[in-house]
Amino acid sequence: MTHERLSVAKGDLLDAASLNNILPGHDAVLVSVAPKVGFRQKSELLSKGALSLCSAMSRMKSPRLIWVTSAGVDPQYVKGKKFVYKRIIKPFFLANVYADFGLSEEILEKSSLNWVVVRPSRLTDGPLTKAYRVQANGSPKNAMKISRADVAHFMLKETVDHQYNFKKPIIAY
Repeated sequence: MTHERLSVAKGDLLDAASLNNILPGHDAVLVSVAPKVGFRQKSELLSKGALSLCSAMSRMKSPRLIWVTSAGVDPQYVKGKKFVYKRIIKPFFLANVYADFGLSEEILEKSSLNWVVVRPSRLTDGPLTKAYRVQANGSPKNAMKISRADVAHFMLKETVDHQYNFKKPIIAY
């Protein structure tokens, strides 16, 4: 994706010093990272990354952050899922990752940043449709999946719209 006002910068989310070199001059930072998921996988990527990024962004003129976690962090979203997800997939494969996502959200809430936490439902490699549902509180009914392309579209749109400041919208088809 290209645009005259969009620049992509690579940095080490866990190294605030490396972020200090790439953040100045930007109006917003969009972050979408996740650890590999495995059986009872431990993760601190997002919580440590959130601390590092908050530190680096505190030096920015107007710090705006759009941060991706997962709809699985929201209890209402999980409540609507089937037995296999609730009793096997989440506890054995996603619980520690979701805990790290939740901790990263808490870190952002306590920061001085203007933040939005985007919580996509199950991610797919599907096409950009621009036809998705967004719910700021709780989960859209039957929120099953969303393409990465549509999540990126929402993030870029929210960079300009500022509709979900200090909220954690779930996005799904």
